[in-house]
Amino acid sequence: MTQGRREVYGLYYQGGFMGDEPRPEMDELIKIAQSQLLPVKSVSRSDMDNAVYGANHQGVLLKVSSMEAARVRNLGPLANGRYTLDLVAGEVEVEPRRKFPLLVCLDGIQDERNLGSIIRSAMFFGADGILMSGKGACRPSPVVSKTSSGAMECLNVYRVTEAPKVLAKARENG
Repeated sequence: MTQGRREVYGLYYQGGFMGDEPRPEMDELIKIAQSQLLPVKSVSRSDMDNAVYGANHQGVLLKVSSMEAARVRNLGPLANGRYTLDLVAGEVEVEPRRKFPLLVCLDGIQDERNLGSIIRSAMFFGADGILMSGKGACRPSPVVSKTSSGAMECLNVYRVTEAPKVLAKARENG
């Protein structure tokens, strides 16, 4: 809700999820959603279970738009502490999190949980983004987001069709 990368449609929580135990984290989520004028609704356990097809939901769901990874054609040179990404949709200037940008390039990751774990680790180690390539590779999804512990919502995730070409250009550009 706080990253602003996706459209948020509403927050659903399971009333009485932990009985009478206080849930300050849930109260905080509800406050944030209400401050953004989002619909907030208490639902039954069966409604919650049905919404996630029986998967573990921990008593809360956030309905959001899907996330598509932007397609990268090339990486531009590092200049004045910034670099450019030549995307299919246009050019974007990026300020790295550290002096030298760190982009993690993944090829052919097919398991959503593996991708989520890699994204979570990349975020922890200070990566600026993820470049994903490979036919049949999985895409950003609710499973990837959950496994990444939310890191997918904070880290830039891109798709490349010709990873060797993009990496060679990046090397050439320094």
